[in-house]
Amino acid sequence: ELAGKIGVATIRATPLSLDDIENSAAYIQKAQEENMRIFATGQGNRQYIDTFAQYGIDAFVSGNEQNLPTISGETDIDTAFDEYYNDYFLPGLENIKNQGYKYLIAAVAGGQTAWFERLNNIAGWDNFDAIALHPYGYPYSPDLPVSNIWHVEDSLRRNLEAQELYGYKETYVTETGYPTTAGDKRAVDLRTQADYNMRCYILSIAYGATNVLAYCFTDYSNSGVGVD
Repeated sequence: ELAGKIGVATIRATPLSLDDIENSAAYIQKAQEENMRIFATGQGNRQYIDTFAQYGIDAFVSGNEQNLPTISGETDIDTAFDEYYNDYFLPGLENIKNQGYKYLIAAVAGGQTAWFERLNNIAGWDNFDAIALHPYGYPYSPDLPVSNIWHVEDSLRRNLEAQELYGYKETYVTETGYPTTAGDKRAVDLRTQADYNMRCYILSIAYGATNVLAYCFTDYSNSGVGVD
């Protein structure tokens, strides 16, 4: 209820599937009845976009956290960005933005500055409409005064700094939050989760996010960190 009062409980990422259009359409209808703002995730697939646009979806994400392997050291950033650019960004540009829908870039894990630089210098800052951002930092408090890739406020700050350099973009915080999954050293207790998640929402709005979606919330198992 409190989250709703500050304007963050009004968005839903729709789990749409071309293999289950009937249930996907029902999900969209339910979200619309609840006055949710809706966007859909995908890979810039034309059939996917054309299908669900018929049900009122007008904002799409192409890809998800393609920068994450560069943070974990699995690959270098130029290789990762090249793959993202060809497999996700260009299809999204052609099938989302050029078709008149709102184009959200693949969510940037941690607000990585080097990734934003490549979005501007290689992809072109004017070739997308909005930023999807995943600021995480569990189990540490979201406003702990540190500088770290895995820190909520610092991720939000890097996103804002990129916009100050390259131009304003609407920001969707499509994932944030704190898990309570038992046995996971990154988890927090329920009272702390309530405290920290609310501070994530407020920080996100303070740093200019227009939409905020909690991911780690009700904590069903998902690689040990929980989902909403």
